[in-house]
Amino acid sequence: MRLETIAELKRHARAIFEQTVKTKAMPLGNQTEMTDAERAMLGRWIRSLK
Repeated sequence: MRLETIAELKRHARAIFEQTVKTKAMPLGNQTEMTDAERAMLGRWIRSLK
């Protein structure tokens, strides 16, 4: 999955939301130590794309 443009992000927004915000499966093993606050911010941003 490429995520280099806004169009690509919009196309995959649902999957990104599911994997990072809802299930917290990504980033894999949370190697980047993504916080709950960052996940919430990402969720708000994804919802604003629509």
